[in-house]
Amino acid sequence: MLQDWKILVSTENIYCDDCIATVIVPPEIMEKYGEKKVLSCVLHSVARKTGDYRIMASAFIFSEINRVLPKHSELIEIEEKLIVQVKFSKEYECWEAVFWRGKCLADSVLNEMRDVVVAVIPPENPKLRERLRYEIEGARISRGRRTGGLLKKLNGTRIRPWTCRIKKKFIPEIERITKKI
Repeated sequence: MLQDWKILVSTENIYCDDCIATVIVPPEIMEKYGEKKVLSCVLHSVARKTGDYRIMASAFIFSEINRVLPKHSELIEIEEKLIVQVKFSKEYECWEAVFWRGKCLADSVLNEMRDVVVAVIPPENPKLRERLRYEIEGARISRGRRTGGLLKKLNGTRIRPWTCRIKKKFIPEIERITKKI
């Protein structure tokens, strides 16, 4: 989403030429709130200064993945102490548009990362059935254990025969394998 964009976050006064933003965080803020809360607030603050919805989406994704949601009062207190220097700045009249566009983008990205349960209907032909099982679950190495296969490649788990749990974005891979056989 943010190809080659870098944000430097430091407790010292350092400047970075190839970064889109440099943020100086006072050490006492870092100690008081912790690294994850501060980073979430930094992304939020940089998004506000640049007016870029993609940075706001990154802030939402970071908060969701790390289970960090600063309270409004903490967000204001941390943002007041940050020194944010950005390379490009857009004076947005409507911050809410940037906020909600970033929220929608983050929700669509997070939706693709969620786990789903997929059930495959096996073919009637026993040879095709075993070939499909081999493609999805891999080769049998001992009783009840399998190695390789599409599930291992996609970092999925087998729940029961012909049922597995994978990330939502990998559903087309399963469909492709089942249609091929």
